[in-house]
Amino acid sequence: MKPTYSTTIELPFANIYFKKEGYIHLHYKNHSTTLEDNKKIFQTVRKNSAWDKCPFLISGDEFSSQDKASKAFNTSPGVTKHMSAQAFIVSNAIQKITVNFFIKMFKPAVPLKIFTSEAAAIQWLMSFVTNNVVAKKTSLI
Repeated sequence: MKPTYSTTIELPFANIYFKKEGYIHLHYKNHSTTLEDNKKIFQTVRKNSAWDKCPFLISGDEFSSQDKASKAFNTSPGVTKHMSAQAFIVSNAIQKITVNFFIKMFKPAVPLKIFTSEAAAIQWLMSFVTNNVVAKKTSLI
């Protein structure tokens, strides 16, 4: 089932936007997230998503970061099996270098692309929305 509205869940270290257009936007705040933080994000997404598998838009504030254990967790088969694609939005050179390093070190199992424009990232992600797998639940939150 495709949600008919968008909703947001705010955590201390990230905002999760469940978009009615058929994707999830994960925005990391100015925070260095730990493995426990990322497990909480994953649990929140799984509990509240209308889809078992969908595309993800990933962005972050200027000083957001993750530890190595978080990066390994976020690219694990248990997490990526719920993603049909990942679009990263970067706003500066440091973020671009960080995401490129992440890609080389952790080799994501789904299509991944880096963008400087949110509109371009969403346009690219929309081609993956048709492949969404509906979760057993029928509504958000």
